[in-house]
Amino acid sequence: METAYKQRVEEIERRTNLRNLGGYFTADGRTIKPNLLFRSAELAEMNEADIAYLQENGLRYICDFRSEGEQKATPNPVVAGAENIHISVLGGVVNPQEMIAVIKKMDIAEFKGDWLENVYVQFVSDPIAQAAYRRFFDLVLQAEGSPLLWHCAAGKDRTGFAGAILLLALEVPMETVMEDFLRSNNNRKEAIDHMLSSIQEKLGDDNKFAKVREMMAVKQEYLTTALHAIIENYGTMETYMEEVLGLTSEAREKLKSIYLE
Repeated sequence: METAYKQRVEEIERRTNLRNLGGYFTADGRTIKPNLLFRSAELAEMNEADIAYLQENGLRYICDFRSEGEQKATPNPVVAGAENIHISVLGGVVNPQEMIAVIKKMDIAEFKGDWLENVYVQFVSDPIAQAAYRRFFDLVLQAEGSPLLWHCAAGKDRTGFAGAILLLALEVPMETVMEDFLRSNNNRKEAIDHMLSSIQEKLGDDNKFAKVREMMAVKQEYLTTALHAIIENYGTMETYMEEVLGLTSEAREKLKSIYLE
């Protein structure tokens, strides 16, 4: 029975990039409580069994980082008992139906190798992103132990940054934080391969295709760039958490009391 449940969870993660942050160890040897903190790609990818899994875990809040346009294009399905809270971080992604036309029109110079690294710097410095992530951490505290899920479209960038900062606030070691961040590459491999196959067939430009492939993955450099921007702008992670996210030392202790065991 336990093996079947584990296989079910692993299969959901592989398809939807959903993961439960429970079980990660902190620097002082405590662990994150299971089935309280979930991160994911957009929920429209989930089937009835996936949604049932979230309902079985008593999901209370769904924090949606997508733009208004993304939310309208692929609305979240109903998860009984869960409240949807929309907190747009940044502009969002191109509508899949329009992606090929947009890419064909773009100059290859616009596909700079550091494009996504710049996005991660914006997560730190852009006022809209700052307000969004502050609201997210308000919600994590407000949940007070009720199961919460946050997601964007692919569940790798906007969602990944939020997950990394939350793990750091709980004092999970950086090695573990990075491992969790990079798990999106394996989880989304099948979806990425399918999408890339379709794009390559229609695009007809190897240079642009190579850049598109880069944009669909997560790299260690993306998160590292954001963390460097935090230190450059605020001196310490603690100062960033306090000044930008409202995570004072008292708030961080409350987080630990709620989510660690």
